[in-house]
Amino acid sequence: MRFISTVVLLFGLLALAQDNPHAAEAYEVGKQRYDAKDYAGALVKFDVCIVLEPGKARWHYNRGLTLKKLGRDAEAVTALMESRRLDPQYKQSEIDQKLSELAPPSSSSSSPRAKSGSGFEVSSWLVAGLGALAIVFAFFWFRTPAGAPAQASLDPGRAPAQLDPAAFTAVRQALARLGPKLTRLEHVMSLGEDAEARGQLDRASAHFQQARRGIALARSPGTPADLAAAVQRSEAAADQAQARLQALHGAAFDVARGPAAGCFFCARPLPTPESAQRLTLQQGAREHAVVTCASCARKVGPHQAPPVTLLQNGEHWAKQGLDPYTFFYSGTAPFTEAPLSSLRRTGADLSSLAQLAGAVALGAVGAAVISRVVDLDALVEADAASVAAAAAARSASSRRSDRELREHS
Repeated sequence: MRFISTVVLLFGLLALAQDNPHAAEAYEVGKQRYDAKDYAGALVKFDVCIVLEPGKARWHYNRGLTLKKLGRDAEAVTALMESRRLDPQYKQSEIDQKLSELAPPSSSSSSPRAKSGSGFEVSSWLVAGLGALAIVFAFFWFRTPAGAPAQASLDPGRAPAQLDPAAFTAVRQALARLGPKLTRLEHVMSLGEDAEARGQLDRASAHFQQARRGIALARSPGTPADLAAAVQRSEAAADQAQARLQALHGAAFDVARGPAAGCFFCARPLPTPESAQRLTLQQGAREHAVVTCASCARKVGPHQAPPVTLLQNGEHWAKQGLDPYTFFYSGTAPFTEAPLSSLRRTGADLSSLAQLAGAVALGAVGAAVISRVVDLDALVEADAASVAAAAAARSASSRRSDRELREHS
């Protein structure tokens, strides 16, 4: 019986080494859309790939490339780091290059990279690696006495179940120290936009939020070391922005106060009208004008919008009159993210939320920018269709896996 079970497990593990046909099909469509520069459409397909095969580095890598094209830099960094965590050997030089384009280079030296190729090349050693893993699994299966407690998971797409809590604590403490510094820099930006300082602050903010999400949402791109590296990159960019702003504004650096306005979606402070963009949320016959940061504005499409930041109780970040400067750069504030359509389903007063988020404080913000419209009703329908499609794909994949296991057994 044990021999038969082992054979079934071996075949199951080897089957995992092959591409899921549904994921491969979604990938081909995504690649075609990517090549046609339909990056929003490509992202939808790459997301489907990840739903079907979350432990495959290739899907996360291509998702990172697509997010970079969409200007969603912080998410691109997270996706590329996830690809590296899942398969450290996959696209080493390409990931290094993309990360260097998305952020200042890390102070730590990196070893020479031997591999090269396009973003859509197959990792040829994956099958052999999982085959070896299956052999190791069989070895320990035979050696484990009947009734012995289960050992750690051998799933290559899953992080170790036990990580050092002290390492995460160190990241939280580093975020708590860095947050007030970034808050001060955002306030100083209210004295006037500066392209150089804004670019440095944007990079610092992106890496800060990468680490913050990893801690708050338990969705880290890897290990505590990855999060600590993100904090270090944020600190380096913040130091550059601080030196620039102190040279520009002198004593005013310490007393500047920006308006209490933040991005409707992510809560990032918007210290000047130039730092904000205008967006209209359409709900039936009603329209709600909101302000958003440039990064979130780039994520808006015909049937997509960036996630909205919510408190742990499900309320919008501005509902309790939170200061966006303090909230956005708090390393410990409990929060979650949800689709924008969730606000419609809860019947939230969007006009009130827009005012609390500071749309009025910035006045005629973005007058020179064409205001885009997000149809919430269409967004809800698109979300429902996407969830249904992903569920159907998972169900089809599960049926195929079950059939293959039965055939092998």
